[in-house]
Amino acid sequence: MTDIDLIHERLAPINAAMPQVLITARDGAMRAMNTMGLPRHEYRALYANNFIGVARNTMPDVLEECDWEIAAARNTLQLVDKDTGLRVRLLKRFAIEGAVPPAGHNAARRQAWSQQSLLDEQPSGKKPFEAVHLVLIWHEEGSELSCAAYLPKEAGRFPHAAKAEMIAKIPVTLPADEFAGLRFDTKEPRQTLTPVRNTVVEHAHIEI
Repeated sequence: MTDIDLIHERLAPINAAMPQVLITARDGAMRAMNTMGLPRHEYRALYANNFIGVARNTMPDVLEECDWEIAAARNTLQLVDKDTGLRVRLLKRFAIEGAVPPAGHNAARRQAWSQQSLLDEQPSGKKPFEAVHLVLIWHEEGSELSCAAYLPKEAGRFPHAAKAEMIAKIPVTLPADEFAGLRFDTKEPRQTLTPVRNTVVEHAHIEI
C-alpha cells in the first residue's frame, strides 16, 4: 500500500461523516444568523465561524469508535488520526480565488502550508504521516455543499490562494432526513473517496 492509498483509507471515516457534519453545520449556522438578524452573505466571517463551531460539535457523534480525535483548540476544527499522525483541518473555500486560503502570518500554519507532494511510496515509521497536514475545504453554491481534501504546498499571499494539491473529492450527498442514527461502522469502512492525483490548484477564478 502506497502513502496515497493509506491516506485515502484513513480518510474513510471523514468521508462517511461529512454529509451529516456539513449539512448539520450549515443548518445550525443559518439558524444562528437568522436569530441575530444578520444576512450571512454580508457577515461571511461570522457565518463561517458559526459553521465551524457547529461542525466541531457534531464531529464526536459521527466519529464514535474511530481512531480520529478532535484537537483541543476550540476556535477551529482540526482532527488527528491517532494511528498515523495525519492531521486535517476544516476551512471555508477562499472567497477571492482558488480553494485553499493563504496561511497568513501564523507561524504554525505557514509551516503546515509548506509541504512536499505525496508520493506513491510505501509508508514508513510508527506514525508515517505525523508531518502531513491536509485541509478539508467546504464550499456552498446556492443550496449545494461540496468538500475536497487538499495538501497545501505553499503558504500563499493575500489576495492569492495558497498553491495546493487536491487529494480527494468528498461527496456530500445524503439528504437531511436520512441522518437520524447515522454512524460510521469501523469494521466495514465505506470506500467512497474519489482520488485525484497531481492536481495543482493555483489561481482559478471563482465568481462570488
